[in-house]
Amino acid sequence: MVNNKKLNRKNYFRGKLIVALYLLVAALFFQNQAIVKAENQAITDSLYLDTEIPQSDDKINQYPISIKIYDFQNLYKKIFSEQDVDTSQSDESSGIYIAKGSGNGQFIVRPGGMEYYSSEDEYKIKNLIFDELLGYEEIVSENKEDLSENISVQEAEQQLKDYFQIQEDEELNFIQSGVYQKQELQEWERQLIEIWGDSQDVITSWESNEYIALEYEIRKNGISVYGRQEPSQGMAGDFNVQFATYARALLGDGQLKTFEIINMYTTDKPEEVQIISAEEALNILKGNFEDILTDEIYTIKEIKLEYVAIPDWSSGKAEGVMWKPYWCFIRSDRDGYLWADRINAITGGNLSYGE
Repeated sequence: MVNNKKLNRKNYFRGKLIVALYLLVAALFFQNQAIVKAENQAITDSLYLDTEIPQSDDKINQYPISIKIYDFQNLYKKIFSEQDVDTSQSDESSGIYIAKGSGNGQFIVRPGGMEYYSSEDEYKIKNLIFDELLGYEEIVSENKEDLSENISVQEAEQQLKDYFQIQEDEELNFIQSGVYQKQELQEWERQLIEIWGDSQDVITSWESNEYIALEYEIRKNGISVYGRQEPSQGMAGDFNVQFATYARALLGDGQLKTFEIINMYTTDKPEEVQIISAEEALNILKGNFEDILTDEIYTIKEIKLEYVAIPDWSSGKAEGVMWKPYWCFIRSDRDGYLWADRINAITGGNLSYGE
């Protein structure tokens, strides 16, 4: 279900930024349009290229997949160690298992994922950071290159790989992070309370002075799996899909406070397939744009090969049955909003149409 409050919050902060830049954008509108046409390669009248076209092998593996089922008993014993644990709220029929530790932590396992938080307040802090703040660079005090050398982060990643059961040919790829001081977070919480009043979650206890937020995508043999930190896929029909796979963690004063993984799969024996090149996929995209009448200008900023968890389209189920390779073209409009087009690297079909 869509959380309208979270969407409204995001729109509020985005709106502040848009209003602040509106006059500048309007003043430079025609100048920027001329710059786009002058500096970038024209693909069509409305589509321009501002990135290198990657090269790849003409053969690649695709993978039959099934939603990963985690060993609840083994995992909660690792996580809670010496604590007394209550599992009475588990629902075996739906595959959702819940363990509550005597130290106020909670661990949940569901098909394809898991979630842990050390207390209710840490859960609220996680939501505050990931839902409201992560990505707003004006309050990030370190970048991901700095954090890659952080000993606490490295130790946490080893724990996550163990919990998530990352296979030898898979890796957690670090894509987004932020470091937040308690005082900064308390000020943002205060502003949200002013906006939302009693509907805003209130954090009663701050156990840490510094919080590190980490977000990861999964890579399979060096190729990214469709994750959360990229434009979503607009679907032309009534498709029930659940594409994105990603993982998150929150550290407080160097200790793992919360973590989760969403939509993770187990792979079966790979199948080698012939794929088209990125340039061939770009020509297919060009054909799609030549049929569109628009005054908008789009600029392709990134081209990459990625795996997408494709369901059985006829089943009505959201879970993927195959990690198939797609060429992903990430483009921006004049206002900087990002969009994605994904071309099936095997057939040349358009993912938006279930191809």
